[in-house]
Amino acid sequence: MTINLKNHHKTYLSAAVFSIGILVTVFFIVLPLISQINKSSKELVEDRLTTETFFANWRNLQTTQQEIEEIKNDLDKRQPLLARDSAVEFIKSLEEIANRTANAQKINVLKEGEQAEGSIDFQIALQGSFPNLMKFLINIENISYCGKIKTINITNAIEPSANRVGDSTVVSNVNSLISLSVLTY
Repeated sequence: MTINLKNHHKTYLSAAVFSIGILVTVFFIVLPLISQINKSSKELVEDRLTTETFFANWRNLQTTQQEIEEIKNDLDKRQPLLARDSAVEFIKSLEEIANRTANAQKINVLKEGEQAEGSIDFQIALQGSFPNLMKFLINIENISYCGKIKTINITNAIEPSANRVGDSTVVSNVNSLISLSVLTY
């Protein structure tokens, strides 16, 4: 059986077969390749982000380790517990802090029976301005010994600065009583 086709039918038939071949190639080869390329591209982006995150965390880890070493060195330099026989030196340091912060002070050590086990308790009476009191407290908080402020009593003491006639200047001071406990060995 022979099929006689005219030239224009042969052209249409060959164009149709060629188009079907291209469509089959596109659907079965090119589209799967494109989806595979997209999938590989997404995996590559994820891997890149994972790598960047890893290196950022690694840098942060190095920085954190350096900070930990600095803190360890700082802690090694500090002696957190006060020796009972060096209480006088501690009182001198409290007096220096009071002088630096422009506060008048009176420091008492509580009697042995009034102190907690393993600590020395101090009672500090300060007189000065409120900002100077705050500076004193900040310095006490940053002292190298382990201790805690048990109580703070603050009273306002407004006194005329002079008894001269015509001088109406008023100095605002505060009187404070601080109970401080420092751990000992």
